[in-house]
Amino acid sequence: MRIRLRLLSTLLLFLTFSRAASANSELELTARFSRRVYTIGDTVEFLITFKNTSHQPIRVLPEVGLFSSDLLSIRKLGGGAKAEYVRTPVERGLDLTALAKYVVLLNPGDSLTRHLSAIVVSHLPEAYEKPEAGLFLDFSNSAIKLPGFGKYEARAEYDSSVEYPTGSYLIEAPKLWSGRIHSAPVVLEFRN
Repeated sequence: MRIRLRLLSTLLLFLTFSRAASANSELELTARFSRRVYTIGDTVEFLITFKNTSHQPIRVLPEVGLFSSDLLSIRKLGGGAKAEYVRTPVERGLDLTALAKYVVLLNPGDSLTRHLSAIVVSHLPEAYEKPEAGLFLDFSNSAIKLPGFGKYEARAEYDSSVEYPTGSYLIEAPKLWSGRIHSAPVVLEFRN
């Protein structure tokens, strides 16, 4: 009887957490890459899709970060070495009125897809403060320095949370969805 009661309480606890997790997943993020293996000179093309999985309309700002590389989280498998995000030294102005125009209303079941790309390079262009050698994913406005050749776990990430309150600055835009989500991981390989 005790084992059945313990099993039943464990099952109820699991169902409660499962329900809570699905209630918090109003927005789903997926990432699709054109290929899984890349070498120097290749273009890494990927699609990030935002999907409203709730029963209410929500507003998102898919351009939430100033840098395209902010939408990609990548770490080396095995050693778990983290990638380093590199920015151009140019101070970028942020026109909040213009940014408000990019807010998208997603009705229940609607989705929006962004296309991003980066070139695999061994040297950063001169536009960067330190045009050093290494292995990089060079986006048009930022780069990610990879710790070396090998396999990596990549995820799309979207942060519109309290810690990253872009929406609170958009005076002319309606309230945005707030939260932090990521896609399922995808394994990519970078070869010499």
